Amino acid sequence: MSTRSIASGTVAVAVLIAAIGAWLAFGASDDVRPDGTSPQRRALITFTGAARYPEYRNVRQLATASTIVVRATAVRQLSSYRERPTNVPTGLPARKAAFAGVIKTDVVFRVASKLYGKGRPRQVRVVHLGGQTQGQRLIIEGEPVSSVGRSYILFLRAGSDGRYSILGGGQGRYRIINGRLQLVSQDVAEAPVPKALRGLRATTFERQFDTLLRSRNFDAPTSDRLTSQDDLKSTPAVDKPAPPPGRPPPHP
Repeated sequence: MSTRSIASGTVAVAVLIAAIGAWLAFGASDDVRPDGTSPQRRALITFTGAARYPEYRNVRQLATASTIVVRATAVRQLSSYRERPTNVPTGLPARKAAFAGVIKTDVVFRVASKLYGKGRPRQVRVVHLGGQTQGQRLIIEGEPVSSVGRSYILFLRAGSDGRYSILGGGQGRYRIINGRLQLVSQDVAEAPVPKALRGLRATTFERQFDTLLRSRNFDAPTSDRLTSQDDLKSTPAVDKPAPPPGRPPPHP
């Protein structure tokens, strides 16, 4: 979910988590009854939420708002945790305090290539919204946690603790499937950057990235497809119209 309006020069991602609802899903715990019968059951409280981000008009704007842009593979998912705000009221009942904050999950990526930014990181640790901890699960609509073993194009913003966050939600993360960029969510399908990059060959994106970075217009990805030899191979031939009756065919 992304806002349609964007402030010029915006570099910070504004995230608004809105709890939509909760329900109970039952899962088995590791506790086994003394008599060896079926495991004891416990309730898992699941919340769904949504995050809002500015809408980026083109690759240049998204990239220059990022610290780094990389092609990377997720190699390890760490345990989820709850990040609590510093302004939780004192004296809040323990039952309510247990729900304060946002559940997050960190994923470690091995960097294959860096397209933008300083340094040459071999690995990056990226914070994802959502996850499961202490009997609670948070699902952010349109923002699944990255899958271990999957490769991505990532637009990342560095935090003060050395970890990174994904810029623009689904605008800043693309799965690489069969060599092409695919959206992580259809929620951003009509946003300018995802709409243009979806289906683009990853190799084309990497080769033409500097061109995209210099372009203030957003017709570059379409023309880049046609300048890629890989994509030209799959471009269907167009039949030439037959000449009018009585006229000789034109010379080739």
